[in-house]
Formats: sequence, structure tokens, C-alpha cells
Amino acid sequence: MPDFNSQNCANLLWGFARLGYKSDSLVPAVGTALTERGLIEAIKPVEVADLSYAVAMLGDAEGDAALLSTLAARASPDCLLDEFSSRQLVTLLWAHGRFSISPDRELMGAWMQRIEATHEAKPLLQQDRNNLERALDVLGEADAAAFLHRGKEEEAAAEEGQEAHADTAAELAA
Repeated sequence: MPDFNSQNCANLLWGFARLGYKSDSLVPAVGTALTERGLIEAIKPVEVADLSYAVAMLGDAEGDAALLSTLAARASPDCLLDEFSSRQLVTLLWAHGRFSISPDRELMGAWMQRIEATHEAKPLLQQDRNNLERALDVLGEADAAAFLHRGKEEEAAAEEGQEAHADTAAELAA
């Protein structure tokens, strides 16, 4: 992999993960290439998400947690957080959940703020919602996904109010 750039590394691992091909040496080799050659410093959000997904699918918590942590650091507020989409952050959280390893509390808080803000502008796709809720549940942070249900609760309350108003109007007309 001496000629691989960060995108090549991400594409390679992601492809193997999608195929379900596991190799004991693949994740460590890519992780070494990324870190020793300084490629991690220029890695883009899409590559962080793809690599996190692949590491979670192909690696193991014991041997690959450090690589996942290094990838997660790229999504910090003082690095590239503002460039990450909600889907990419959900993927990072999902990868942490798959390994049952909680990210740093401050980092997780920043991710959740970003996910919530982007969700308010454009709601998460159902698959992303499901992945986020599962990951947060595994990480013991299920309450952090409450914002996903806020709109549903408000709609239910509004419907109840409309039904009550309709009943009252019907009683007045009778």
C-alpha cells in the first residue's frame, strides 16, 4: 500500500466490509499506512465515516479501538466537525456502538449537537435514525436521541387538541 492515499485506503476497507471479507491483517495494515504515513491528518469526513464503518465490520474492539479513536478525533470541534454530515456522524457513533466503546463525552456531546441541528434542518433518514438509536442504546445514552421523537410527540399532542376541540364544537352544536 505504499502508493495508496487516504481515499484509496477508505475505499479498499469499505469494499471489503461490504463484501463481508475478513482478514486478520487488513485493518491493521491500513491503519498502519494511515498513521505512519501521516495520511490521517488529511483524511476527509467521508473517508472517516467509511473507514469507521469498515473497522467496525472487519476489526475487533481489542485490536482496532485505537484506530477508531484516531478517526473519531478528526470529527472534533477543533478539527473537521462542521464538515461532517449527520449520516457520517451517525456512522461514527454506530461504529463505537458496535465495539461498545463510548467516545469521549465532550466529543460525543458535540456530535449529538451537530446531528440534532442538522436533523432539524433536514430530518435523518429512517435507517440513520435506527442506527443512531441502536448505537446510543448500546452506549448507555438512549436519552440523547429524544430529539428524534420531539416532532412525533408534538404532532400527537396537536391531534389530541384537535379531537378535543372537535368534541367540544360538536357538543356546542347539539
